[in-house]
Amino acid sequence: LLSRSEVDAGALVAGAAARALDAQSPDDVTVRVEPALLHVDPLRLRQVLVNLVRNALEAAPGERVEVIGERRGGDG
Repeated sequence: LLSRSEVDAGALVAGAAARALDAQSPDDVTVRVEPALLHVDPLRLRQVLVNLVRNALEAAPGERVEVIGERRGGDG
């Protein structure tokens, strides 16, 4: 069952990226997210983002991973 709430996209993504780092250097991940409020299940979305960032770090060791969030379409 989803537990949706309104969350700040930037804070959610930044927190997920930080959690994904483990032993990696914080310089390995760059986060840029446009301001937005999301109506989502924050725990589930954060886990998806953590997995994506970890996969990217593992797939390209030594490379910088960029997480970019842009608003597109929608009504706001």
